[in-house]
Amino acid sequence: MQRPGQLAGEATGFFRPGMAAAVQRFARDETGATTVEYGMIVGMISVAIIATLTSIGVTIRDDIFGVISTSMSGGEAE
Repeated sequence: MQRPGQLAGEATGFFRPGMAAAVQRFARDETGATTVEYGMIVGMISVAIIATLTSIGVTIRDDIFGVISTSMSGGEAE
C-alpha cells in the first residue's frame, strides 16, 4: 500500500532497491544443495561403518577373546 507522499515503486522498510533481485537470486541458488547431499551421504556411510565395526567387535570379543580367556583360566574351551 502506498503512503501519502511516497512515489510509486519506492522502497520502504526492509526492502531496499535491489533487495528483491537479491532475494530471487538467493531462492534460485542451489550451490549449497550439493554440499548438503554429500554431507548426508557421508553420514549414511559413517552409520554403516559404525554398525559393521560394532558387529565385528562383538564377534571378536565373544569368539576369539572368550576362547583365549577360558584357556588362560584353565577352563574348557567351548
